[in-house]
Amino acid sequence: MNNSSDKKGRKIASYIIPGIITLLVMVFVLIVKGIWPFGSNRIDLFDNMQQVAPLYAHLWDAMHGNASVWFDWYTGLGTNVSKIGRASWRERV
Repeated sequence: MNNSSDKKGRKIASYIIPGIITLLVMVFVLIVKGIWPFGSNRIDLFDNMQQVAPLYAHLWDAMHGNASVWFDWYTGLGTNVSKIGRASWRERV
């Protein structure tokens, strides 16, 4: 019985250790770069004006009844908002 529990412990550790290493590397990078929650910098800075800010503005309009939930006429001559935030692999094939 002890041998099987030892093998099970090793198998569990083989799944947990890569996750812990990745977590430690990410925390180290966030600390060194001063990215939130360890500083005042943000990660979404580069994509903010192209996708994030227009999406939030559109969602605000949609929640207040001034826009469609599925389509935004004010972004790039009209954009299907339902595809923002998910990968559309059919377009790449």
